[in-house]
Amino acid sequence: MTQAYQVQKPTPQPDADCPDPTAPHTKYRVDAAAAQEASTLYTADAASVDPRYQLLHGAQGKYAEAKAAQKDAYEELAQQLDRIKDSLYCSVKEADRNRLAKCWQDLLGETKSVEQNLDCSEVDGLTCDQLPQEIDRLRALASQAGACATRADNAFDRLAGLPGTLGPRIKDLGTQATALEQEVCGPRNDPRRSFVKYLRLRHEFDLLKDDWVDPARYGCKLKRYFKVLLHRHVITICLKVAVARYDKSQAFEDEAKAAKKDNLIDLVLECATPKPGSGGPAAAPAEPSEPEDEESASEGYASTQPAKPESI
Repeated sequence: MTQAYQVQKPTPQPDADCPDPTAPHTKYRVDAAAAQEASTLYTADAASVDPRYQLLHGAQGKYAEAKAAQKDAYEELAQQLDRIKDSLYCSVKEADRNRLAKCWQDLLGETKSVEQNLDCSEVDGLTCDQLPQEIDRLRALASQAGACATRADNAFDRLAGLPGTLGPRIKDLGTQATALEQEVCGPRNDPRRSFVKYLRLRHEFDLLKDDWVDPARYGCKLKRYFKVLLHRHVITICLKVAVARYDKSQAFEDEAKAAKKDNLIDLVLECATPKPGSGGPAAAPAEPSEPEDEESASEGYASTQPAKPESI
């Protein structure tokens, strides 16, 4: 007698895993947006930085040529200023000179621009992998870093342009010195006013003197300026990307919450689906079945084998 197998319908099992992809997808979108922002900023920034890097090549030689060409004019200007000083020191009393010099220094300090008074020490100490976490601080630093980068650009451009500006500067100061020397020696001069003019002229000459250096030192100084410039540009980009990352994160999280609200019914049903071993409601008992012949039973038995996992 052929033995028949009693076949039971397999008990329906809930999905073992029904993850919520919202958080990882939101992070993915934020990462992608930040990467795109960084790419855009670097592409635009390279148009400013790369041409300045090219100015480093041959800069020392160009400066040496310009300095050699202006050597005689520079020395004559220095001698002119010494003659003017000697004349004014004879005609203006020391007490008056001291008061005028003090007022000159005090008022000169008040004429400094916002850029000149900008403190960039904090920006120069930052690194892209150790930025503050507070968004308000990030925004403030991003603005400050941008201003510091502009300041570095201007300082580098001025220094890089010295080979072309030394001649015109010396010529202009020489013209002023000649006029002042004639004024001091004239019969109707105002010694105190002439002394203040001398202070201004001397100030401009001291700035020129700072630029009148050995060509090798000039080349190294220009490279140091470029290094500072490059760091400030990079830090500015990193801070802007950090701010953009925060803003995108907030926007994408709000979008994700809105999407959840639109799909709330589906999400509730998924949430209520019992998980294996979670103590959910027991499955309904299997319905009894009639004995079948051996062939049918074999087919039914085979149907109870677990299906292969879905492959993607």
